[in-house]
Amino acid sequence: MSTKKKKSQRQFTKDIENLLYAYGDIETPELDTINALEDILLTYVTDLCHSASLYSKTTRRAKIKVDDFKFVLRNDPIKLNRIGELLLLHKEIADAKKQFDDKEGKSFDKISNLDDDIDGNDNNSIYNNSNTTNNSNIRENSNNDNNKNNNNKNQEIKPKRKYTKTGKERKPYKKRAKKSDILAAAATAATPTPTTNP
Repeated sequence: MSTKKKKSQRQFTKDIENLLYAYGDIETPELDTINALEDILLTYVTDLCHSASLYSKTTRRAKIKVDDFKFVLRNDPIKLNRIGELLLLHKEIADAKKQFDDKEGKSFDKISNLDDDIDGNDNNSIYNNSNTTNNSNIRENSNNDNNKNNNNKNQEIKPKRKYTKTGKERKPYKKRAKKSDILAAAATAATPTPTTNP
């Protein structure tokens, strides 16, 4: 039998090489150095994930959350602060992406028309701008008409509510007493009535 080790695929070779160069190493560091650092990195990340997984199991959860990693790194304030910074940066990026969502601001058509103006097609650009505004107005009007038609169809299709079942009639509505009526009745019952003895 051969005792060859199965070589793991090196995924972070280029990243580690760039990091070493950024920290002052030569432009192409030795392959042994890169492999050793990658092994150290993979074992650290694997151990960190296992610790977070164990903590999530103690809290009876099947999935690992970011808070589990925060708990595992609670004794290392530098890494814990870095996680906080990265989460804040991630939130800022997500908020910035929401601002450029097509549903919120439909200004991309206007920007492309302004680009045509800059190119020097002044006569055509005026025509294009009026066309696009007319087209957008037509689209909005047709969308509104479609929505009205859909609302009318939905109203026509909905069956009326049936108040009686087959063979059974609906029970009459019982009027409930208000709290003020209940309190007034209780107060009158609590007050003693004068009795006259002959």
